[in-house]
Amino acid sequence: MPMKLWRVMLGIALSAVVWPGANRHQAKAMGAAPSPKVAALPQMPAPTGRDRVLVVAPHCDDETIGCGGYLAMAARAGAAVRVVEVTCGEGFLSAAQRLHGEKEVTREDYLGLAETRKRECLAAVRELGVKAEQVFFLGYPDRGLAAMWLRNWSAKQPYTSSYTGLSSTPSGDSEKRKEVYCGRSVLEDLKRTMEEFRPTTVLCPYPGDLHGDHWAVYCYTVGALYECGMLDRVTLRAYLVHQGSWPGVEGPNTPAPLAPPGTLTGPGWTWVSLPLGEGIRKQKEAALRQHVTQMQARGRYLLSYIRGNELFGVVDALVLPPRAGRIDDQTPPLQSGEEARLVRDAQGDELISDALPGADLLAVRAESDGKRLSLRLELAQESAPDVEYRVDLHALTGRKVGPPESYRLKAGEQTRTVRCEARGREVAISLSWPPRAGEGVMLSVSTWLGKRVVDRTPWVVVWADAEAR
Repeated sequence: MPMKLWRVMLGIALSAVVWPGANRHQAKAMGAAPSPKVAALPQMPAPTGRDRVLVVAPHCDDETIGCGGYLAMAARAGAAVRVVEVTCGEGFLSAAQRLHGEKEVTREDYLGLAETRKRECLAAVRELGVKAEQVFFLGYPDRGLAAMWLRNWSAKQPYTSSYTGLSSTPSGDSEKRKEVYCGRSVLEDLKRTMEEFRPTTVLCPYPGDLHGDHWAVYCYTVGALYECGMLDRVTLRAYLVHQGSWPGVEGPNTPAPLAPPGTLTGPGWTWVSLPLGEGIRKQKEAALRQHVTQMQARGRYLLSYIRGNELFGVVDALVLPPRAGRIDDQTPPLQSGEEARLVRDAQGDELISDALPGADLLAVRAESDGKRLSLRLELAQESAPDVEYRVDLHALTGRKVGPPESYRLKAGEQTRTVRCEARGREVAISLSWPPRAGEGVMLSVSTWLGKRVVDRTPWVVVWADAEAR
């Protein structure tokens, strides 16, 4: 193995030591102090009795952590409420060990944890004023939602849970028919919910959340809204749970308000704050304490979300600017500010990028001539030969989310349809505009070292032009 690669791997190992218990790609996020200017954030309107509120949660407890205050306010106002738990959170080894008193955990133990967490969830939402019949458990695999979005899309390639050994939803798990573990099944389930419930407000995870299940649930939610024709008809707000050590202070009765993490502020990121009164905060804390298995494992961390406010991201789709002439090898890129700026860096990986030049994404910019999609990756340092750059996307056309497409390239690679070129601290990737993407794409860009993702941008909807939106 080259000496440079050994240094990189050592840097990754050291990052896990320096930041114990944290994702090894989150060092920058962990060092980011919340902004004190929460008062300057726009306020999110409180729910009213005319609202129809749909909460989509990756695991049993996220509905309380991310938006328990909003749920309690909606219930008090008499709004129609529905909560959808996409998984039951069974893939938690230490919680399963503690629950069953065993070091060796069986598949049955994980299924038992799922049932326990479902009961805890129902007890929690009861504290918020939400009835059991308003909660639905879909039963998809914990820690498998990202894989199904990226790879196991159709029933022909089902995902198998490494925890339960199942490749379809447990019989009778969610008061619905048995479904194969695949991305299309999740999307269809959410579509049925939306078409039946007709929400006016949808709350789901933030696409810059570092947990794969969380950003994947954002993608499924947006995809389902698109296929239902509701994407521009509902108020979509996103809650954040996993972002390094954010929100920064652990324990109950935290005086500081919840503020956006430093890595997710600035141009392109919009946040709104929902003030919570003392009564609502007490309801949220009482609900959170009903998630006993989670409180036993990480109680002080969970209680740090009991604040005087809740925070929600406003995630806007982007429209590619018009391009005069075709994009080719001789075409200079648009100047900064003229093209669509997709994202800022969201992963936060300062320690690793110090050891691995060319892996730290600062921004991604895009343009298209209708035939090709051009992406410019802005890096913290010059690109390196060991780093691979990956583009993942789903085409959007005719109210249908297409299957996953993936391009993984090194600087200097070129094929008939794709090319990747290093330009100092910038990497330019050009690929054919996906043939099925008559309207737009859902897109994410990431950097990789071998099988390890180093940095990743949030998923974003990119429309081909203003008329496609």
